[in-house]
Amino acid sequence: MGFEDYASESVKKLFDSFNTDEDRKWAWMVIKKLKEYFPKADHHLFFEQSKSYNDRWTIRIGVKPKNQTRGYYSFILAKDKKEHDASIWAHSAGYDQGRFVKLLKEEGKEKYYVSSSMHREEKDVLEWLELCKKVSEKIGVRFDGNGYMPKDYDKKQEKGTIIMKNLSLNTILYGSPGTGKTYHTINKSLEILDKPFLDANIKDREKLKKRFDELRKEEKIAFTTFHQSFSYEDFIEGIRANAIDGKIEYKVEDGIFKKIAIAASLQTKSNFDEVYEKLCDEIEEKGLVLRTLAHDRPFDVRISGTGNLSAIPQTGNGNTMSITKENLRKFLLEDKKIDWIIYARSIKKHIETTYGFRKNEEKSNYVLIIDEINRGNIANIFGELITLIEPSKRAGAPEALSVTLPYSNAYSKEEFSVPDNLYIIGTMNTADRSLALMDTALRRRFHFEEMMPKPELLRGIIVDGVNIELLLARMNKRITALYDRDHTLGHAFFMSLTNESPLAKLREVFERQILPLLQEYFFEDWNKIRLVVGNALIVTENVEADLFESSPEGLVNSKIYRINLDALDDPKTYMRIYDKAMKPSV
Repeated sequence: MGFEDYASESVKKLFDSFNTDEDRKWAWMVIKKLKEYFPKADHHLFFEQSKSYNDRWTIRIGVKPKNQTRGYYSFILAKDKKEHDASIWAHSAGYDQGRFVKLLKEEGKEKYYVSSSMHREEKDVLEWLELCKKVSEKIGVRFDGNGYMPKDYDKKQEKGTIIMKNLSLNTILYGSPGTGKTYHTINKSLEILDKPFLDANIKDREKLKKRFDELRKEEKIAFTTFHQSFSYEDFIEGIRANAIDGKIEYKVEDGIFKKIAIAASLQTKSNFDEVYEKLCDEIEEKGLVLRTLAHDRPFDVRISGTGNLSAIPQTGNGNTMSITKENLRKFLLEDKKIDWIIYARSIKKHIETTYGFRKNEEKSNYVLIIDEINRGNIANIFGELITLIEPSKRAGAPEALSVTLPYSNAYSKEEFSVPDNLYIIGTMNTADRSLALMDTALRRRFHFEEMMPKPELLRGIIVDGVNIELLLARMNKRITALYDRDHTLGHAFFMSLTNESPLAKLREVFERQILPLLQEYFFEDWNKIRLVVGNALIVTENVEADLFESSPEGLVNSKIYRINLDALDDPKTYMRIYDKAMKPSV
């Protein structure tokens, strides 16, 4: 999620007050980093009236609870209308007002805030946060809380799966050749798996590709390409023959989809029940005495007749306090506040250090990329799983379904379902196969995003006088009129060109990519090809009268077409495609 996915009016108004998208992205990056550095700090949204800064919507991070009577420390994110577009600064109030800010200034040489205009780079923000952490640890400042964040940003489901607003679980990027569909799958994957990194490095392709490769090595991303021979056995599961010690053995092997679906389904479950049983055994065998963390006071831990725990202070008049197993479970797994929390904290520390207690591990997202998804036989490849990939049929959904797989079921008897944290991204070349011919079952289950040619991305590129943007735009208009929009030419064919490129590089693009593609589009209909690229490139010759001993039928007045490769060395050949006033070379 990013700033654009906020739901509350207060946050929308705050971000709308910033002047540019860059400022909004900067502010979101700071919020994320604050969450990492001070995970227990609560985030509060409120409207603040101030003569100094004018009325403003504000996110205050680290505010003490309302009943806190002493001073508090926090960070404030807002628009500073006096100086900066977006700023975040440290703040303190109450009995020691200014103490934290004063020390921050001393340590950081007046750097008690960061702003989008003066500290744009992430490294500047991290440097400032390191400084804040250093000062907070030095003077014992605690940004206490429950790590509360408003429900409408960075929202998580009960199971812990991150909700990716405006991102479909099943997406197909479709368009004509050269529009960057496969190229865009990197950004799409990072949007799902690491959006803060994507936002911070959106213009650095090298960093994005490196991060993408890292996630592939971590097996968070899987990549495959469909083709005519791709099968259910390759995708889901199948029986494979393997030679072992000269003998042939047959084994059920998982396909690429089943492997990543299983990986996405697995998560480390809490060992609470196992640890609680060990704790009870310890108490029954030798008893247990612990000490409170806050005041270091001893208390006995015993087991009640109902199987719950009893905490008995070792003071003369202390009362027995009961901590039920379920309340302890909620405290340990959900951080729920319970009665006699001072004893529960000591019990928690004991079982963590003694028995290795662990919480449930949050699910993380996974991505499966299917390049050329329309080239495979969808019904054969997906089989019964075509139903299970629907969002409403995923594991955990109200209408969740599971199936028994034909091969592994004979051995495991286990049912298979598709997890709700597995995203499928497909690419589809509309020139290879029309969208209208797409498998209806697949079309109904995927969200389609059209990626059409963008000549405007080539704006300003002039190669030996040839305007590349106008060249592509004009050819695509002609192709659309002669054929359809699904067979236009993508901007990616020309993205390697710069103002410094020699004409020879443009010639190479035409000779090796554009002209062969047009021949495929129009099935050697040279008249239409000539209408697209102009008369200079496609020339005709009459069939020689004495070419054959006798005149074959159908060859009377016929012509032979060929590509005039020499014309590719003349800039005017390309200019005439978009400029009718350009005269042909003599």
